[in-house]
Amino acid sequence: MIKNHTPMLFFRFSNYREFSFIEEHKSIINSTGYVWLMKIGKRTSIISINKVLKAGGYIVLKFQMKEYICRLITRK
Repeated sequence: MIKNHTPMLFFRFSNYREFSFIEEHKSIINSTGYVWLMKIGKRTSIISINKVLKAGGYIVLKFQMKEYICRLITRK
C-alpha cells in the first residue's frame, strides 16, 4: 500500500496508431525484465526524480479512465 503524500511521478499517455502503450511495454518487460520509458514535454528535475526514488520510485501512468502504478528503478 502506498502511503498518503508519497512523492511520485504522474504521466498521461496515449496509444500510437494501433499500438497499445501498456501492452507493448508489458511485452518488453516480460521478455527482458525491464523497459525504458521515454517522456516528452517538460523535463523532470533530477531533484524530483531522486525524491521519488527515495520514496519507493512510484510512477502513475494515466490513460483515459485507467491508471497504472509502476516502479522506477535505476540500473548500475
